[in-house]
Amino acid sequence: MVAVRPSIEGLPLSCTGTASPRFRPSPLRLAAVPEDLLPEVTMTQAEAELMISLYLHLESHRVGPLWATIDAQAAAIRDRLLAIVTTAGAAGSRTDINITVAVRDISVDQCPHRVFDPAPAFTDLDETRTVGLHEVAHAHKDGTVGLEEHGHEYLRAVLTCVALYGGTVHLATVPLDGSAVPVATESLYRVHYDWRCELVEDAEQR
Repeated sequence: MVAVRPSIEGLPLSCTGTASPRFRPSPLRLAAVPEDLLPEVTMTQAEAELMISLYLHLESHRVGPLWATIDAQAAAIRDRLLAIVTTAGAAGSRTDINITVAVRDISVDQCPHRVFDPAPAFTDLDETRTVGLHEVAHAHKDGTVGLEEHGHEYLRAVLTCVALYGGTVHLATVPLDGSAVPVATESLYRVHYDWRCELVEDAEQR
């Protein structure tokens, strides 16, 4: 038995369009517009947890007990993203983390068993601002990574939304070498709606 998600029009999929003459493998894809990587609306931890619940509730209606398979696949991507963020944070004196989520309202209408709060206003079709979270991480002397603005559970919840809905994680890490003019090392990870997490290479790497 396999739990399969239907594709949603307009959301990024990593494995479609390969026959198109415009298709390029990931190292050759155009760099994202910088503005699209910066969240304009901050998703709160409560909103992230609600969006997770709404998503898994919808899947439980759609595929029954197989919703747990979808949950496990998303958790694996979330854990990978957490490891990527932690590794970047441990490697520098400061790492700017910008997360965006491809949110949408997926509430189940008139469910007789579960009632949730309404989806956040940023899921409205007329809302065009980028939703996500900005965070700053830094390395501790004991090798752990600290967050300057939010707790780890908050970050974990938002990254779970990225795993479920798709989105991006943009990292800019200032090295530990004490340079007078530090140059940040940047990386961008894009999570597609088919659960593929890929590193998007920049123009110089291409």
